[in-house]
Amino acid sequence: MRKFIILLSHVVLFALYCLLFTVSEAEAAVVSEVEIKGLHSIGREELLYLLDMRPGETIDAESVKLGIKRAFLKGIFEDISVVTTGGEKAKVIINVEERDFIEDICIEGDYDVSKKTIRKLFILKEDQILPCNILDKAAEDLKPKLADLGYPDADIHADIVKLKEPYRIDIRLTVNTGEPLLIKKIVTPGAGEEIKDRMKLSEGDAFNRIILKKDLERIKAYYKSDGYFKPVVGPYTFAGGTLSIPVNPGKRLKISMKGNDEVSTKSLMKEMPFSEAEDFNTDIVQEAVQRMLSVYHSEGYPFAEISPAVSTRDDLIMLDFSISEGTKVEIGKVTFAGTSLPDKRLKDIMALKEGDQYNPDIIDTDRESLQDFYNALGYLSAKVDDLQTTYHKDSQTMDIAISIHEGPKTVIEKVDITGTKLVPESEIRTVIKIKPGDVYNEVDIYDARYRVMDFYATKGFPDTIVTVKRDFTGHKVFLTFNVNEGAMIRFGKVIVTGDYDTKYIVVKRELLQHEGQPFDSRILPKERQRLYNLGIFSGVDTEVLDRYDGRKDVLIKLREGNAGSVELGAGYGEYDRYRGIVD
Repeated sequence: MRKFIILLSHVVLFALYCLLFTVSEAEAAVVSEVEIKGLHSIGREELLYLLDMRPGETIDAESVKLGIKRAFLKGIFEDISVVTTGGEKAKVIINVEERDFIEDICIEGDYDVSKKTIRKLFILKEDQILPCNILDKAAEDLKPKLADLGYPDADIHADIVKLKEPYRIDIRLTVNTGEPLLIKKIVTPGAGEEIKDRMKLSEGDAFNRIILKKDLERIKAYYKSDGYFKPVVGPYTFAGGTLSIPVNPGKRLKISMKGNDEVSTKSLMKEMPFSEAEDFNTDIVQEAVQRMLSVYHSEGYPFAEISPAVSTRDDLIMLDFSISEGTKVEIGKVTFAGTSLPDKRLKDIMALKEGDQYNPDIIDTDRESLQDFYNALGYLSAKVDDLQTTYHKDSQTMDIAISIHEGPKTVIEKVDITGTKLVPESEIRTVIKIKPGDVYNEVDIYDARYRVMDFYATKGFPDTIVTVKRDFTGHKVFLTFNVNEGAMIRFGKVIVTGDYDTKYIVVKRELLQHEGQPFDSRILPKERQRLYNLGIFSGVDTEVLDRYDGRKDVLIKLREGNAGSVELGAGYGEYDRYRGIVD
């Protein structure tokens, strides 16, 4: 008589998994019947699906071990054991022990903070599984958080209350915050008393470090808004009930501008880098000048000049910008020399357009765009000279002359494909879309390479690698697409977690993948969107698990949203008589 027992004990210590296996080796057996004991939170069919176990199918120790490991990914099981007896036609007995599910967290005791705050700080939440041996740690974890709120002597106890429904519990959290640590006095060395008005904390409040951190940020922001570019606030000290917050505002920067008639001071002030740099030096002043000049250039003032002047008095730095805006200039004629392509086609490539405001900052960008355009058309030796500009003072326009040395075109002579074994070469050629006689274009080759890899991915080859070899002979190029197909992968099983209040069938009917079909990663985002569209999940994450036997399981992690509501109504009208409303 054959018999094998697989016991898997699943223990979680602070989110770490410990798997213990006891396996008695035996030959494969055919399942005659299955008995499940202790299952409550999911359906029988879902568990058997995860275990890959059905009456009439063959099982062995390794397949059962893999199935148990997969079932544990649900996150709801504490222990699973599988016992088979009966020889070649085996009866399978599955014993499961589930983890406890938290229905409610009841807060009792003597506390000076709100229940909402305590629930937010407590790491365990309602409507979640209680991990093993974490309750005491969760209670201890709450103590330093309450200490940060000003209650250093808080006492916390957590107990489990078993409910009538199996594996369902309430957590009774007894919280006594104790006496608060009060602020008797606030002093701000280096700052006036008025700075206290910027704080949420005041004398007589509990010493709340969370609020204090935000107060320090508010004080610093206040000084920055008043022109201090490098204020230092803190570090604070708290002793004997006195909170001391030293403040060193540093130097104050006063900026003035004159001569800016066409561009507002407000727009130019947005370009000042001193606050973000929290410093003041010559380099940063020059950066400010360049940023302001860029604003003028974008507005069509290429001849703008800005001169900075710096003076100091006590803790005040005065920075005065003298601005000469110059004349507003439009783009006149744009002409080309040495080109065989239509001028209109080249002008469409450029950001500088005839009749638009002239911006000298994008001259080099346009030259590079033209160079890339010619290279993409197969003119690999093309050269675009620096763009020459001519200013016409009477019309206030700037002509742009562009000289291009095109050179000969490079043409694709032949396209070879190597390495295809499981997918017909003819299909790959259709995907590549490049053929002899086409102009050599690096962008097209780049796109073709990724099209081939994407095509293979849809057929279950996610690890396909495609490289392209280029052999140039004069102005002809021979292309070789080398394909390393890799192993074919198929979809395995789908493990769904987080569906505590949602029936498994609701999730299953939205899935597009089927066990055994070629693995196509594009299906996963479509499934995520379909699940989101149900309107009952606030989060949907998918994870592709490690490969086994040429398959990959997919783990779908759900976060259920708040429950909706159903409204019913009834009415009567002369025309439609009785009517009902469902919302």
